[in-house]
Amino acid sequence: MSVFLPRLRETRLVRPISPTALAIRVMRANIVAEWLFELLPSRGRATKKRQD
Repeated sequence: MSVFLPRLRETRLVRPISPTALAIRVMRANIVAEWLFELLPSRGRATKKRQD
């Protein structure tokens, strides 16, 4: 699979992104995902209560 990687090229024009901007975007996406997990009801992932 890695044999084909050098041949791949972006066909559209894209703006370059700095490492800092990339890190900020990733952190922002993680924060939004965490909020969604907290706000939306869980599906099939019930919290188990300990019974003593």
